[in-house]
Amino acid sequence: MIPSCLYTKDRLKGFFGDALAECSEDYDPQEVADAFVEELESWITYHQKSAAAYELIRESLRKRVCEA
Repeated sequence: MIPSCLYTKDRLKGFFGDALAECSEDYDPQEVADAFVEELESWITYHQKSAAAYELIRESLRKRVCEA
């Protein structure tokens, strides 16, 4: 388990700061915003698929336990 001290607002600000530091005047602000939204959507999709897979595993385990 990751220590809770790693989940701080300052640490998250640092991550965003690092990403923004890579942006220059050549970056279109809309592209930066779009990239953030696209990555957030990607993470949501990934976690939804993972949750669905875990659901199937849980149901399979429940069946086996109930049949035993």
